[in-house]
Amino acid sequence: MRTYARDARSALLTNVAGALAALGTQSLLAWALLPAGRGEFAACMLFASLLALGFALGQEMSNVYFVGSGRLTPSQAMTQSVVLALAFSVVGCAAGYAVTCTGLGFLDKAPLPLFRLALLWVPVNLLQLYLTRLLLGMGEVRAFNLLATAPAVLSMAGMAAVSVWGTLSVRRAVELQIGGLMLAAVLAAAVLTARHGCRLVPLHAAELTASLGYGVRFYVGKLASMANVQMGAIILMLCPVTAAELGMFSAAAALAGKVWMVADSLQTAMLPRSAADPQGRCHSLAQCVRLCLLCTAAAIGFLFVVSRPIIAIVLSPRFLPVLLPFQLLLPGILVRVISKLLSAYFNGIGRPGVTSTAVTASLLTNIALMYLLIPVWGLTGVSASMVAAYTLEAAIMAACFCRSSGLPLGALLRLSGADVRLLLNVLRRMAIWRQGAPTAVVG
Repeated sequence: MRTYARDARSALLTNVAGALAALGTQSLLAWALLPAGRGEFAACMLFASLLALGFALGQEMSNVYFVGSGRLTPSQAMTQSVVLALAFSVVGCAAGYAVTCTGLGFLDKAPLPLFRLALLWVPVNLLQLYLTRLLLGMGEVRAFNLLATAPAVLSMAGMAAVSVWGTLSVRRAVELQIGGLMLAAVLAAAVLTARHGCRLVPLHAAELTASLGYGVRFYVGKLASMANVQMGAIILMLCPVTAAELGMFSAAAALAGKVWMVADSLQTAMLPRSAADPQGRCHSLAQCVRLCLLCTAAAIGFLFVVSRPIIAIVLSPRFLPVLLPFQLLLPGILVRVISKLLSAYFNGIGRPGVTSTAVTASLLTNIALMYLLIPVWGLTGVSASMVAAYTLEAAIMAACFCRSSGLPLGALLRLSGADVRLLLNVLRRMAIWRQGAPTAVVG
């Protein structure tokens, strides 16, 4: 079996590629659509994202856990994924269309036909999400990384081509986002069938019920977690703010979130191993948290120093009014690294409810603080609320991890000389791209 260090390296490299593609997309959107158009795009995609999230019911994580632990065969998981994605999509798109007929206030953030076009994002998102996570559960970390990165790369390439040979509109940007996910879903299905021999097989009630039960327990936390990350944009979409203000904050938050690629890489490599190990590899995970905090802190420090030219160059000078909220959000990005990695531990040992509890408490705190601070501080209040909520989430997750694993808090947060030496060794191996026996990550 490939070691954790090798899979983490693979995940990091593909996540870097994905982050660069997403950064290019954000830049193209900002320069081409300007703040108002960027706000319309954000409103439409946020609407579609929340629908997809609301009807995903956590089945992507069920695929990782049940296939990784051997409780489902890949063919069973693929069949469940296709059937459930289609069923959930029908309900989700119908619900979304019904919402667009209500005349709710947030629908004035973009033309109604764009909201309805974005509904097509729901089925392709669910299929891509379920099928790529199935590969992760099978231990195909490299294939998962490539297919998870593909939508961002394909969307950016399409937007760049349109920008060169025509005009990138909000509608075209939404269509390209949908197209990127559709191609990734088709590629994932092709890999599963051609490389692994997966086929559609009869469904059995017992396996389906167990998978749905695990997914629902994880789903509460996933729903709250994604809503927590997007809460700033959600609240602004519901508030009487302009599309330009929504666009500026959405672009700034998306730019800051790219720093999470290190944590996402380590989490991706940890998930299938946690599912196969009843102890969740707590010592290894604790070391990963420490190393990830160190790397993320360095990236955030650099980003803080160059934040003004980064915003002006990547997003255009029209987005500079969001500089202070962007800088204030960065400490929250760092703190949430703890939660992102610890969720791999709890989800991997079959306790997704812990993640759900922590994230729900964080979400409620986020909502309450935003309604208190937005009228006073505006977009800066949005960032302050998110930082406080992320800190609470990390504190709850860390306390639960220490109680469950038996490790003291210092083992999770206190950096040692061995950690630094290991990090330097990993960086050296990445630099020379050596494919020999990698260094194991041990506590």
